[in-house]
Amino acid sequence: MYPRLKTLILLGLLATIVSACGASAPQQSAVPTAAPTSAPAEPTATPAPTATPAPTATPEPQLEPIRIGLAAPMTGPQSAVGEGAEMGVRLAIEDLGNAINGHPIELYVVDDKCTPTDAVTAVRRLIDEDKVHAIIGPLCSGAALAALPIVAEGKVPQLSVTASAPAIYDEIGVGRNEWAFRLNPDDLIIAKTFASYMAKESSKLFFIGQNNDFGRGAAESYQDVLPEFNVEIVGTEFFDEGTTDFRPILSKIKQSGADSIMTIMVEADSVPFFRQLKEAGMTDLKIYTRSGVTSPLFLEMTADDPTLGEGALSASYWTSGLDPDAEVRFAARWDTPATVHRMMSYYGMKLVMGDAIQRVLDAGLEVTPQTVRDAIKATNLVATPIGDISFDDHHQAYPYLTIDTIQNGKISLLETLPGVRR
Repeated sequence: MYPRLKTLILLGLLATIVSACGASAPQQSAVPTAAPTSAPAEPTATPAPTATPAPTATPEPQLEPIRIGLAAPMTGPQSAVGEGAEMGVRLAIEDLGNAINGHPIELYVVDDKCTPTDAVTAVRRLIDEDKVHAIIGPLCSGAALAALPIVAEGKVPQLSVTASAPAIYDEIGVGRNEWAFRLNPDDLIIAKTFASYMAKESSKLFFIGQNNDFGRGAAESYQDVLPEFNVEIVGTEFFDEGTTDFRPILSKIKQSGADSIMTIMVEADSVPFFRQLKEAGMTDLKIYTRSGVTSPLFLEMTADDPTLGEGALSASYWTSGLDPDAEVRFAARWDTPATVHRMMSYYGMKLVMGDAIQRVLDAGLEVTPQTVRDAIKATNLVATPIGDISFDDHHQAYPYLTIDTIQNGKISLLETLPGVRR
């Protein structure tokens, strides 16, 4: 039995040894302990202080834009007039620095096609959809007359810069449409001045005009004024815009015994008319116009024959030579010459609208249609390139009248006259 007992004792000791070797190691603490060091650590250099970043500048909120509308014929027979007016207004905005007192200027252009129906739609869009503060145009008389009730209803100031129908005078101003203004003189104002020049060399006049409020309004004005100067109107003919064949009218002029003619037409219509006038051999007639011939654009369009407008005498409210600096800038900016429609649109924006809105902002007021209207009414500009500008009780201004002619294929400014008041 002793050997067996010895064996059991040995087996017990072996199990004890194996159990001790297979025991699990104790788990590490979650918080690490610092390792012992034999010597103090080398001192660590103190990092340089980090520069505090400059605060980011908060962008200034953009000021409320100034919204200007332009109603003009951008398509149709008179599209060149509308395109030129847009050039004039855009140049004026650039000259104003594209902003007034930090308020950016936004331009909204609508196509009124130079017709009453389209003008109503175009102006209503500027007021109802574009929410403009003021409107320049319409440029054509019929379109301008049709738009008057719309601007009165919408209570947005509107400035005519070339619409010359005398009828506009009786529709606007104190006690009438108090939202509409006119910068340019009308044809009755022009006729009262120009008639004295016409009477010097004419006794029998034949009148040719566009078949719209522009042409018919001018004809009525001269019919009222010329008899006082012993000038007889021996015939009157109207034509549709874009007419290319004027020979039937030229035949009537020949038969009338007229010694002079007066044309109320823009450059695009003047070119074919005067080409056919020369072809018919009717060069002995004295020619009077309303700026459609004594125009840099007419000369550009007839560069192949600079004699077409030779000797024509014109009355208007702007002509080449009146404002040489602006004329040069316009040509440089657009690579096309300045004209009456282009420059009057320029002055309407820069002088009238720009000055009025500047005064509104300088007074600490908000730019609204009402504040702009009130400022336009109070306009009092002295010695501008087109004369003094203020508005009478009919909201009519009286800038210079110009008398010019074509001499040796070039425009010659003969006189600059104050407008005769109504």
